[in-house]
Parts: sequence; C-alpha cells; structure tokens
Amino acid sequence: MDWFGGGFKKVAFVVLVAALALQAQRPAGEIRLEAKDPSGSGMEASGKLQNLDSGVVRNFRTDPQGVHVFVALPLGRYKLEVSRNGFTTQSLAIDLQSSAPITRTVMLPLGAASIEIDVVATTPLSGSGLSVREIPTPVQTATHLDIEASGALNLSDLLNRRLSGVNINDNQENPFQPDLNYRGYTASPLLGTPQGISVYMDGVRQNQPFGDVVSWDLIPRIAIAEVALVPGSNPMFGLNTLGGAVSIDTKDGRSQPGTAIQASGGSFGRRAVEFEHGGANRRGLSWYVAGNLFHEDGWRIASPSDVRQGFAKLGWQDAKTAVTLGFAYADNSLTGNGLQEQRFLARDYASGYTLGDVTQNRSPFFNLSLRHAVGSGLTFSGNAYFRFIRVDAVNPNLNVHSLDESVYQPSAADQAALKAAGYTGYPASGATASNTPFPFWRCIAQSLQLAAPFDRCDGVITSSYTRQNNYGLTGQVTWITSPGRNRNQFTAGSAWDRSSLTFQQAAQFAYINPDYTLTPVNAFEDGSTRSNGSPVDTRVNLHGLPRTWSVYATDTLSVGKAWSFTVSGRYNRTTIDNRDRITPGGGDGSLDGQYVFGRLNPAVGVVYSPTHLLSVYASYSESSRAGALCGAQPRARGRGAASQ
Repeated sequence: MDWFGGGFKKVAFVVLVAALALQAQRPAGEIRLEAKDPSGSGMEASGKLQNLDSGVVRNFRTDPQGVHVFVALPLGRYKLEVSRNGFTTQSLAIDLQSSAPITRTVMLPLGAASIEIDVVATTPLSGSGLSVREIPTPVQTATHLDIEASGALNLSDLLNRRLSGVNINDNQENPFQPDLNYRGYTASPLLGTPQGISVYMDGVRQNQPFGDVVSWDLIPRIAIAEVALVPGSNPMFGLNTLGGAVSIDTKDGRSQPGTAIQASGGSFGRRAVEFEHGGANRRGLSWYVAGNLFHEDGWRIASPSDVRQGFAKLGWQDAKTAVTLGFAYADNSLTGNGLQEQRFLARDYASGYTLGDVTQNRSPFFNLSLRHAVGSGLTFSGNAYFRFIRVDAVNPNLNVHSLDESVYQPSAADQAALKAAGYTGYPASGATASNTPFPFWRCIAQSLQLAAPFDRCDGVITSSYTRQNNYGLTGQVTWITSPGRNRNQFTAGSAWDRSSLTFQQAAQFAYINPDYTLTPVNAFEDGSTRSNGSPVDTRVNLHGLPRTWSVYATDTLSVGKAWSFTVSGRYNRTTIDNRDRITPGGGDGSLDGQYVFGRLNPAVGVVYSPTHLLSVYASYSESSRAGALCGAQPRARGRGAASQ
C-alpha cells in the first residue's frame, strides 16, 4: 500500500512533467496584424481570429496604431476578420505552417457594413474549410451584416435579395412559405414539390424526412452568422443536392458579444420584436440567446401570421477543443390563402377565393457539436442531433367536381331530408346560378343522406397532420499536410440519420359562404359517401421509417498559389419502411412498401486562380435522392466550366 501511494504519485508526477514537456515542444506560430484606413494610416480596429482546425475563436482589438500580435498559435489554418464602424469588414484566410512570424496588412475601405468571406466549408460539418479560390464552383456567401443591411424577413428572402441566380415565388401566399428556385431547382415547404436543394444549419440537414420539404419559418434568421450557397450536384452535402446546397452557421457568444433589442413595425399590421444576448469568459465558456416575435395581418383579406422563434447556444473551448450545445424552438401559425381568379383581382386585389388556409409548425431542435485538434494538421469534428417536427394544416378549397353539376335547387329527396332534420327556408323551386350565387342547401341535404356531396358541395376542407422524429450522428476527420510549396487537405467522414414519422390526411365536404369562408357539413371522404355509386375515400394514414447511412471523402491538392485539384465521393444507402394503417398488407390501394436506395456519387474539379481577380474552373459532379416517402428517384449530373 505504501508503494502504491508513493509510487502512484511519482508516476503521476513523471507523466505530468512529460506532458508539459511535449506541450512546450509543440511548434507554435505568430501572426502580426496591421489594420489601416484607405489612406494607409494605422487605425484602431477589432475582430476575431478563428482556428479552422479546432474551431477556437480569439477576439481582439488592435492598439491605436492598428497593430495586434497573436502569439503561441498552434500551426494550422486561420480565418481573420477585421472590422470597424463605418468601414467594410474584411475577412481573409491565413495558413500558418511554421514558427516564422507572419505579417498581414488589412486595409478597411469606407462603406456599408458587409463582409467578404474567403473561407467556406466543403462539407456540412465545420473543420473542412477551403478558400473560395480553391473550390471549383462559384460559391456565394452572406453574413448577418448582410441580413441587417438588406432588411430580409427570413433566410429565403435574404438569398433572393443578395445572391445571384436565386429567385422566389409565393405560391403559398405567405412571406415565410416561398418556393426558392436556383438554376431550375427548388427548395419548398410545399409537400409534393420536386425538391432539388439541400439546406444545412450547423451541420444538420433541414430538409425534412417527409418529402424533403424545407420550412423556412423554422430557421431563426436572427441567429444566422454566415450562409453559403454552394452550386452544383455536390455529393458532399448528401442526398437531394441536385442543384446546390445552402450551408448556415449560427452565432455564438464569442462572435456576437453584447445585448441588442430591436422593435419594428409596418403596414398591414406588421410588427416584430427581436432580442439577442451573447458573451464569454476567460474559462472558455460562451453563451448566446436570441428570440423573435413577429405578427402581421397580411396585405390580403383574412391572412394573419404569427412567428415565434427562439435560439440558444452554450459553448466551451480551450486551445484544442470546442464543444457547443445548440437549441432552437419555433411555434408558428402561417396563413396563405392561395391563388385568386383574375376577374376578382381586378375588382379587389386583396381578395381571396377560399379563406382559412392555415399551417401550424412546431419544432424543438437540439444539436451537440464537437471539434478537437488531435495534432498538427489533424482535426476531428462531429455532431449529434435530435429534431421533432409537428405540422397541422387546414386547406379549404373549391370543389372542382361540383363545377358542372346541379348544386342550386334541392330535389324532392333533398327537401324531404332537410324537413326531417328540422331545416326551414330552403327553396321549393326556382333556385338557379343567377339568383343563388352561393348555394348550400343541396350540399347540406346530400350530407344528411350520405348520398353524393362529392359533386353537390362546392367546397372541401382538407386537414393534415404530420409528426416527425429526426435524429442522427456525423463524424469526420480532416488531415492537412504541406509537402513543399504545395498543400493537401483530406477529409473523410460518415453519417447516420434515422426518422420516425406519421402522416394523416382527411377531407370534409363544405359549402362556400358569401365572405369566401367555408362551412363544413357532416360528410367526409372516408368511404361513407359516394360518387356515381362508388365510395369516396381519400384518407391517408401512413407511418414511415427512413434510415440513411453514408460515407464520404474529399481531397484537395493546392499546387503552388494558382492551381487546386479536388476529388470527392459519397456513398449513400437509404432504406424506407412504409406502413399503411388504413389498408395494410400491400396490394391495390395500399401504401405498404420496403425500399432500398444505394449509390456512390463522385465529383472532380480543377481551379486555376492566378490572382484574386480571376478564377477559372471546371468540374464534374453527380448526386441523387431517395424516394423520401413521396416522389421519384431522379439522378442529376452536372458539368461546369466558367470564369469569374
């Protein structure tokens, strides 16, 4: 026991001394920053230096002469951001590969608050950033300063205003539910739309498991720090990246210290309040919280919307490791009353044909992220996430099956049913389209008889319910070497995602009122009513279990300062188990099924960038998507050759 006590202390002391000696021997570098105004004079500025390998961030402020020296920096790649009020913020990449001091002079031009981002992640997870001059596609970026300057309402609005090739359309007639189009591909909240753009936030896919839809209102605009649009069929961003990928990084307490509150208002009853607070201490802890409350009455009749978003991030970091836990929550009610007939628009542009189209989205989201610099040039990053999504939607519509039917004058059987049910005031004869523009007696009578409301009611209300549990893990390693004057960055990783979802849909017959609301009747498309003698049943009750496992790798070799060569590949294997809870067992009319989709998608590219003003690139890439419980399985191939 005496030996154990004394011997253990000696061994522990030796291990501690050895660890300190190894730490002391680890090579470190130095960066000297000089910030200058357009005249070339030094000026005081502030900013941050981020280690792209470990994710560690250092905030700084220069002296009045614009000088700041970063000492004892681990070797690796860094992103330097320098800013001052009234000047355009500058961002640049620094490759620190030896202990020899590096000097960088940054000139801040006069201008609006904006940032030029030179480093972009090549995979959904952080830690694999490359200079935009090394990526064989025309990547576009924006920051939180661009959002503030643009006045964008949400992420899709920002992309539409700031990035070229992006446009949106409001088929849903709600500013938080647009279809975003880029080069002919779409990211939309509308189920059934062919999706072709993948969206990631802090490394977590935002395309929902059911239909790959993207609910823009679930992404907290106030918490966005940077966003990048990576064009093309990039296999590194997983399934459904047919036309491009949107990658979002959120704010944290180190990059966004302080407190800000903003209130705004506008026409059509629009009012909003935003709040954010962030900070950090010397023990490595950082925190950030943000919230957004938004309401508007809408410019169209009866089209209010309420958006309630919250976001929080807690982090810790030391010289080699960064850990963050992020949380987001949204509880939104969005009204979008759809298209209106042209003649009605000429009379009242704010009118609606059928009112009451409401979508309610609720979603908590957790994301645990880790980055660790294992050694010189070797970094591990990973995340684990959980997301719950519930969508309740009500969609009143005109019943097109009633357009060429006799819906005005109740028949003798209809009148008998109405009388037996205690109704009075129905027309005994003479009801026509000219004197009864909003018929409803035949609809009520047919529902009482459970006869044929399918073509006697001029309205139908479709209600749907979606519940999704989505969770997964991703891990990757990045290894950076510098043979001679060249630089090689290799990243390999694996991802696993699983979802459990339920989708239910039902339809109830109704009639349209003079104010264009719909009144439901006690008749449903559940097999209890008929059309031409056949039962009408449009119910859906589907349970699905999609699972996706992926492995991927990408390697970029930068030769000298002008040439970069990239080779990438990702293998995805998706299994989908569908269970029809109305018509189980397969066969006609059943949604039961088991499906397996597997494919290896490659990509190659080359960039020649002799100066900051010119980049010439060529690329070839492939991507694919699984059936996603609804939709087909298209395949996209992309070729690119252009100069910028």
